[in-house]
Amino acid sequence: MDKKAKKILMNTFWSSSGWKGRPYIFAGEDFLYAKSKGLMFDPITITHD
Repeated sequence: MDKKAKKILMNTFWSSSGWKGRPYIFAGEDFLYAKSKGLMFDPITITHD
């Protein structure tokens, strides 16, 4: 597993106090790097319907 991509993933969703609240940032060079390594994906919205 790519260490840099893993760090980007963890920094997006986790902090020293636990899970981060929304909104998450899915943009920029770091996101694209982690996405290219298969650890992050474009956000999608799924409704009940």
